[in-house]
Amino acid sequence: CGTPRRSSGNAGRCCGARARCDDLEEGRFAELLAALRAHVEECEAFRLGLGYFEANRERMRYDEFRNGGLCVGLGMVEAGCKTVVGHAASAPGCTGR
Repeated sequence: CGTPRRSSGNAGRCCGARARCDDLEEGRFAELLAALRAHVEECEAFRLGLGYFEANRERMRYDEFRNGGLCVGLGMVEAGCKTVVGHAASAPGCTGR
């Protein structure tokens, strides 16, 4: 953001980043959006983030997904992508570029 409240040793603390992540993971989407809206005038990143969260809200129901037994961590997704891409890249005729 570059706001005076942010110091190099406390990245994200000016806006309560940890609390916002908790809001998202626990399904408190209204609280997350309200917190972002409170900072949109100060920081372009907050404005862009707010737009992203509003547009993708339906995909970010992490609490519901977890309660349904689904994995929402990126580790499994990244591993799956690596496997698929690695397999495709090793196919005959692939140059690896």
